Amino acid sequence: MEHKNLVIYYRVSTDKQDISHQRNSVYEYLEKQGLSLWKQKIIEFEDLAISGGIDDRPGFNQLLAAIPNLRAIKKDGILQQPRVILFEDSRISRNILTLQNFYAFCKKHNTVIDIVGKGIIKFDTAIDQFMVAVQGYAAQAEREAASRRIRSGIINAKKMGVVGYRFPKGHKKNVGRRKKYLPEIEKRIDTLRARGIGYRLIGEIMGIPTTTVNRIHRRSMLD
Repeated sequence: MEHKNLVIYYRVSTDKQDISHQRNSVYEYLEKQGLSLWKQKIIEFEDLAISGGIDDRPGFNQLLAAIPNLRAIKKDGILQQPRVILFEDSRISRNILTLQNFYAFCKKHNTVIDIVGKGIIKFDTAIDQFMVAVQGYAAQAEREAASRRIRSGIINAKKMGVVGYRFPKGHKKNVGRRKKYLPEIEKRIDTLRARGIGYRLIGEIMGIPTTTVNRIHRRSMLD
């Protein structure tokens, strides 16, 4: 039985996202490292529409189960340690303790963590561990700040009577691009934008993809 040497993990937080961007970035990263020939040794795990604040995820659990079975292999006469490839470390978790425990778990099993754009992240010294902790705290703080912005936006939107708005039944959001949208949609988006609320938060409030909010607002400004 051929030993596996490399695993990739992807995660997106909502069902409005997909992992294609992460996968394409990882594959391009592997190509630049000359690792494309290792694809027969690659295992991929993913979690779709699951927050990084939740640790009990099917794909993540499968990743943890696979790591102890990875083995070093020789490439061009050089022994290559097993590695976990990530688009970014926040894909593992936005909880600082979970992230630190994951790094320690990989180190225990002689597996390195390789992040697109950053390279291999060491966890050998106290300084390495401190840097991982800083990154984890930053990810956790970002998640908490995003939650506060959404809660605040929903509270403000309730005052304006726009919470819970959805496209009317029968409106097909994903078929083509319309030059015109329902006037009430444009009006609500314009009102929220005038209050300084960003496109992403408006999308959360109204249940519309951020790109659609952006497109509706820009077109309404041109009319």
